[in-house]
Amino acid sequence: MSTQENKAIVRRTLEQKVNAGDFELYSEALSPTYVRHCQAMPPESRETHGPEAMKQLLRDNASTFPGCDEEIPLILGEGEFVAFMSRGTGTQKGSMGPLPATSKRMEVMVFCIHCFENDRIAETWVGWDNPAALRKLGHFPPPST
Repeated sequence: MSTQENKAIVRRTLEQKVNAGDFELYSEALSPTYVRHCQAMPPESRETHGPEAMKQLLRDNASTFPGCDEEIPLILGEGEFVAFMSRGTGTQKGSMGPLPATSKRMEVMVFCIHCFENDRIAETWVGWDNPAALRKLGHFPPPST
């Protein structure tokens, strides 16, 4: 596929995920050996393997931030790589692991790089300013005990 087609897949998966709450497109868009890397996650969750695990991660996020809105203000492509910046806004209505729901709204900028193989997303690297996001939700710094 061309870089433009890869960029279209990235936009379509994000729009389906956010606007329609439909994660099934990820079964088609992700390689069976897909891996997502994210250092902003807790150590046990820094890698997600396979389309089904990724869809579960997205369902969990949608449960924590129902009605989350996400847009892509910047997308770049070079060969098999597509990099983009997304702006997500949402209200925390569910827990995030041990962190309880706060009903606070936040906006977060997410930076993502996808690597395509055989017309599917094979690997993803994701990052965001986790302390800033947690601060907006009232979780950072952690309460003293």
